Amino acid sequence: LDAIFHHAPSLMFIKSTDLRYQMVNPKFLELLGKTEEEVLGQDDFVVFSPEDAKDIRRTDQMVTQKRMPLQVELSFNTKLGRRHFLSNKFPLFNEDGEVYGVGGITTDITDKVAAEAEAKITNMVFEAAAEAELVMSDSGKVITNSSFTRITGYPNDHAVSFALSLLHDHPEIEIELRKSGRWQGESTRRRANGENLPIWVSISLVEDINNQKSYIAVFSDISNLKEAEQKLEKLAHYDNLTGLPNRTLFYDRFDSALARSARNNTQTGLLFVDIDRFKLINDSYGHDIGDQILIDAANRITHHIRPGDTVCRLGGDEFTVILADLDRPGRVQNIARRIHSELRKPYKIGNKEIISSASIGIAIYPDDGNSVHLLLKHADTAMYHIKERGRNDIMFFDKTLNAEAEARIALEESLRSAIKSDELFLVFQPRFHITAQRILSVEALIRWRHPEKGMIPPSDFIPLAEESGMVVELGQMVLRKACERARIWNRLSETPVPVSVNLSTRQLHDPDLLSDIQTTLNTTGLPPSLLELEITETMVIEDMDTVIEKLNAIREMGVNLSVDDFGSGYSSLIYLKRLPVSTVKIDRSFVEDVPGDADDENLIQAIISMSHTLNLNVVAEGVETLEQLEFLRNNDCDEIQGYLLAKPDSAEKVEELLLQVTSTSSMDSPRIHKL
Repeated sequence: LDAIFHHAPSLMFIKSTDLRYQMVNPKFLELLGKTEEEVLGQDDFVVFSPEDAKDIRRTDQMVTQKRMPLQVELSFNTKLGRRHFLSNKFPLFNEDGEVYGVGGITTDITDKVAAEAEAKITNMVFEAAAEAELVMSDSGKVITNSSFTRITGYPNDHAVSFALSLLHDHPEIEIELRKSGRWQGESTRRRANGENLPIWVSISLVEDINNQKSYIAVFSDISNLKEAEQKLEKLAHYDNLTGLPNRTLFYDRFDSALARSARNNTQTGLLFVDIDRFKLINDSYGHDIGDQILIDAANRITHHIRPGDTVCRLGGDEFTVILADLDRPGRVQNIARRIHSELRKPYKIGNKEIISSASIGIAIYPDDGNSVHLLLKHADTAMYHIKERGRNDIMFFDKTLNAEAEARIALEESLRSAIKSDELFLVFQPRFHITAQRILSVEALIRWRHPEKGMIPPSDFIPLAEESGMVVELGQMVLRKACERARIWNRLSETPVPVSVNLSTRQLHDPDLLSDIQTTLNTTGLPPSLLELEITETMVIEDMDTVIEKLNAIREMGVNLSVDDFGSGYSSLIYLKRLPVSTVKIDRSFVEDVPGDADDENLIQAIISMSHTLNLNVVAEGVETLEQLEFLRNNDCDEIQGYLLAKPDSAEKVEELLLQVTSTSSMDSPRIHKL
């Protein structure tokens, strides 16, 4: 026993009943850094710090009082610093069974406590980790944290099958683990509810000192990341409004379609679809309704294509349709016709019914080109050719269209230059009373004398000006010059002669139109009653409520209004009743075949009768023969305009005519003026 006491690795001591040290072993003295003289006969308050001594004294008293052994954990300062101990204390009994002291064996457990604390922290981190963690031994035992259940929805008893499927479903994982001991990458599992679970996994293969292998797998739920990627993918490749592929994806899809056609020796068709007058609709009704029309148009187009074909929105009101692997060209035309017919149907949005149409240009691979950019350019060229011809049609690309497109671009540039350099000028054509040789008004018409090409027909440059937006500037110039000339005439003439000016569609929807008219009248000094503005019925029917509101505002200025080319559009009595107009002008196409064409005769008679019922003045355009004049006079037409009496001519020539024609002249034997 003495040998054990002196050589034991633990601290050993014996205390008397007054808890003073009677014996201590060398390990006790060594660890505390004290001698026997400093310890023996002393109590704990001498040997230890007051705080440590208090805990030691309390446990010793428990042993003596209860007369029973006690195992307790203590900590106190030593020469090695503060250490943790497991102390087994026991009472010492004499032969009479009385307690005469306390004995103790105290073992240093500092390293064990530290290890347990570290293990506890590790376990806390393991459990608190946001990632799911699996530890699987070679024996198949699996330990998981709570995040495993939170992420997968499976309880812990499913962890083994989950871990095995993760390891063995991907052969490359096992290969990489054997090679480098580590693998990480993306995988897809199933949640307990059956949903796909995209995860990012990191797996390590480790060995302990006994060569026992374990797999440690850490994985996180990347559903939100994948969803964000999908959203970014959609934003990058799909139109946000219609959900259709955008321009970027169009090029990719079209490239693939052309490659497939090249392999299969088939054709690919490209439709370039443009919604007619969309800007006008957007400006008139607002962007919300414009957006609804684009969504509706996208759905209509998509409804009429084949599986495997692609509809894209390039931007604005422009759509493309890729028709891949065509076995015959006729399929393109059939699909284009169905789409064209569908886009002509009215758009019903709320309580509004909006009428529009579409222009569709078509290019075919390989006949019209062998690249995406070339075919797109050619389909676009065909579409613009339709626009020049009046919209609302379908057209296949033809090589001659390239030259026409280039000529159109050159003409547009020349027109811009012409407006700035004052190459454009006005001519005037009078309107005559049908029974008296009297000029009632004069119409201002724009002309263009090109320095190299000579006179450019209005039918060539007016649509170009309308399409490019230059017509607003052009219209302002015509209005100003016409009013200036009319003011001069009315200073010379005793009888007031109004001037009429045609308004374009873009002008009518220009927000500055009312202020432009008022500014022009104020600047030129022309009385509002001597100005007449001409509109077409097509301009009215497209946005009746907005147009009528603006026309009423113009009429309130004192300016007169007339409907030009009547009969060529809708010819509706319902809308004519609502317009604040005073004059209706019969389109020249109905006058040229009378007398003799029963249909035109009946139509003219109906227009005159309808207009007079509404107290409207009627003007017949394009009168070139005495027979036409006689027919119109017999059917109570009020005024005529045409080459029979006066061609459009310069302001000076018309001024001469105004002075020649008196207000009392008779037209029973009309004098024909060849100006």
